[in-house]
Amino acid sequence: MFSKKIRIKTVTSLIKRYQRFIAVSVLVVTALLIARFVFLHRNYFSELLRINPYIILLLIFMYSIMLVVWTLQYDLLIRLCGKRIPKSENFLLTCYSSVINFFGPLQSGPGVRAVYLKNIHQIRMRDYFKVTLWYYGLFALISGVFLVFGNRNIWLMIFVLVITIGIATIVHHRFATKSFPYHKSRSTLFFILLAFAVLAQVWLTSIIYFTELHVTNHAIHYSQAVSYTGAGNFAMFVSLTPGAIGFREAFLIASTHIHKIAITNIIAASVIDRGIYCVLLAGVFLVTFVFKTQQRFKTNRSLGAKKKVIES
Repeated sequence: MFSKKIRIKTVTSLIKRYQRFIAVSVLVVTALLIARFVFLHRNYFSELLRINPYIILLLIFMYSIMLVVWTLQYDLLIRLCGKRIPKSENFLLTCYSSVINFFGPLQSGPGVRAVYLKNIHQIRMRDYFKVTLWYYGLFALISGVFLVFGNRNIWLMIFVLVITIGIATIVHHRFATKSFPYHKSRSTLFFILLAFAVLAQVWLTSIIYFTELHVTNHAIHYSQAVSYTGAGNFAMFVSLTPGAIGFREAFLIASTHIHKIAITNIIAASVIDRGIYCVLLAGVFLVTFVFKTQQRFKTNRSLGAKKKVIES
């Protein structure tokens, strides 16, 4: 136990010592991952040239709202760990981890956030991964409901909804309130807010997917997009490639008997979706990089001014 604490302190001191080098290295690696993705999937961006520019702007706007929803979710996860961080910092962390999650391997965004929160805000990785698992559980339950709801079988919809609410309630009261650092009433409130935030995420995703599918085929109904969203969301749990390329398509094609969307429309909509999202994240990364550079410049300038005052 004692040696473990020494190793943790040693790693923390090394990170603080080489913080600037690590930050620059991470940004460079991220930029290379973006460039590699763009080079390997140039067809995603050529496809965007055929789409109405207003549709592209609408999709970028909706994905921008999604970033805000994710920021609210991550704020709730941090609060469930008994901590709070500034809203601007949380937003920048959300933006950067979203970039890493898409372009990096193995959906590595949660790991990036956990390491950052551990070293900067002393949030235990065990606590953060625990609340992240609750988020994934809610995401899976709500995605399952969407998958069935698009089928428009009223009795099946009611059955799945009742089962989902029952499972969420039982799990929360038996385990969740004991796992979170906050007392029971506070953790229950944050858990309910998190559930609504995840619902907003999945619902907004269904609107985005419907817009993309409607570009490929005007005959597709929103109810089909609802099931399509539920099926596509489950690819997140097994995606080993940047942007879940191949995995999401496999889930969507395997569930065509539920959402009744043709394979050609699935492929075309996926190309549009990744092209739009990649453009947005590239812009987000650029904004994050500029902001951090300006912040670093201001810090260095203030330190230089203090040094001159001390010397004089």
